[in-house]
Amino acid sequence: MLPVSLAALLTFLAAPAMAAPKVPEPSECRMFGKLGCYYLPSSLDGRRNSRVLVYLRGHHPSWGGTVPENQREESARRAFAGFELGRIAEEERVALFVTASSHLAVSPKDLKAVADSLGMVFDGVVLAAHSGGYAGLTASLPSFEAVDQIVMLDNFYFGEGLTRLIKAKTDAGAACAGFYTSFKYGKDKKGNKVRYEESFKPLIGPAACPVEQRDDYGHNAGVNRCLGPYLHRQPCR
Repeated sequence: MLPVSLAALLTFLAAPAMAAPKVPEPSECRMFGKLGCYYLPSSLDGRRNSRVLVYLRGHHPSWGGTVPENQREESARRAFAGFELGRIAEEERVALFVTASSHLAVSPKDLKAVADSLGMVFDGVVLAAHSGGYAGLTASLPSFEAVDQIVMLDNFYFGEGLTRLIKAKTDAGAACAGFYTSFKYGKDKKGNKVRYEESFKPLIGPAACPVEQRDDYGHNAGVNRCLGPYLHRQPCR
C-alpha cells in the first residue's frame, strides 16, 4: 500500500488541470453605436434572462471625461480589457455593458435594445461607476425607475445632487456598496476619502451603502479585486 502522502500526490497529479478563468479578447465586446460595448458571457449557458452590469467607465487617460466619437470604440474596449470586465462577467454570470466615455448616460431604452438584439430579457440592472464615471451615473440614474444595485468604485468626486439620487434608489430598495481610496485627480485637493466622509456618508450612511477603504488595492486595481464580490453583496476580498 502506498503511503498516504504519496497516494494523495499521485491523485493530485492525475486530476485534470483546472481551467483558467476566461479573459475575453477586447473584440468580443461588441459596439452599440457610439455609447459603448456589450458582452454576453458563455457562462450564461444559453439562458434568456440575466442581470446586466452597466460599467460606467472613468476618465480616459488621453481624453478625460469626453471621448471623441471616433475614439469611443478604443475607449470602451480599453476599459473592458484593462479591468478584466469580461472575466468578471463570466465568473458572475451577468450580461455586461461598458460605456465609451465617462460622461455618457445609459437608459433603460438602450439596455432593452441590446437585450432585444440578443434575444434576451435583462431582469435586473447593476450600475457600477468607476472614478469619473460618477458623471455617467449622475446622467443615467434619473431614467431608471428601479435598479437592483449601485456600486461605487472610488468615484466620490461629486456633491449633494448625485448623493440624493443614490439615496432615492437605496430608499426604494436598491442595494449599494463600494470602496474609496485617498486618490486625488488633477486639481482635486480633497480626494475620495475626504469627499466620502464629508458628503456621502452623512447623508446615506454605512447601513444603506457600506463603503470600505481600500488603499491596499488602489484606485484601479480595486476594480478588478472588488467588483465581483460586490455583485454578491459581499465585502471585497
